[in-house]
Amino acid sequence: MRSIGIYAFSGCKSLAKINIPRSVISIADGAFWKAADNFIIKGYKDSEAHRYAIKNRTRFFNLETNEVIDYGKKNTMKASAKTKTIKAKKLRAKKQTKPRNTSR
Repeated sequence: MRSIGIYAFSGCKSLAKINIPRSVISIADGAFWKAADNFIIKGYKDSEAHRYAIKNRTRFFNLETNEVIDYGKKNTMKASAKTKTIKAKKLRAKKQTKPRNTSR
């Protein structure tokens, strides 16, 4: 497959995710218009799928790094489950090593 046409999956409310191979070089505007609320595009960084996700403010799953990037309203990156676990462990370790106030 080389391209995904305009409104190809438009209105597919049950379409929650799609894997787009590197071979796709063109995705028309509106190709996934009104897909599921939790819709996510799976693909490769710097691919047409990645560019489409950025342009259309759609969640993107990087198949190489297993990271989810949310290009939604705030255009911020959401941490993957692995990153969240690492951050939680660091926070717990920091709390455990915090010196106690011994002055009375």
